[in-house]
Amino acid sequence: YTRSKDSGFGGRHNPSRNINYDILAVAAHEHGLLANQTIPRAKVAVLLEEHFMKKLNTTDLPLQCPDEELMKRFLQKSIHYEEMLYPGQTDDKEHETTFYEAVKRHKFCNFDFDALVEDEAVRTFFSKEIPRLYRRSKH
Repeated sequence: YTRSKDSGFGGRHNPSRNINYDILAVAAHEHGLLANQTIPRAKVAVLLEEHFMKKLNTTDLPLQCPDEELMKRFLQKSIHYEEMLYPGQTDDKEHETTFYEAVKRHKFCNFDFDALVEDEAVRTFFSKEIPRLYRRSKH
């Protein structure tokens, strides 16, 4: 990622990492969905990321997203910090456009963990599929 051709800053690309699967693994454990299992949390998260959406045959999970007022505050703070880092080099309109593209892609949302752990298909996935996938991954 390069902020500006004129700024001389050649920063590194900073990919985001989806932590929803890790949080879902913790929520499942807290709700007893992984009872009697000794599968490491990191492994559960990897198995979720690799198999969860396919197994549930969906690309549309319930999400919790910040409301519009909070998103406006995020945007204003983001523009403010960019101006502090790159004085006189910012383009507020470009920043706003990029920000709202990220909003449309749900970059500021998380899975609705409470709804997911109550869903019967999700509960079955944790009780039956996760142990089976874990055993298979060890061989």
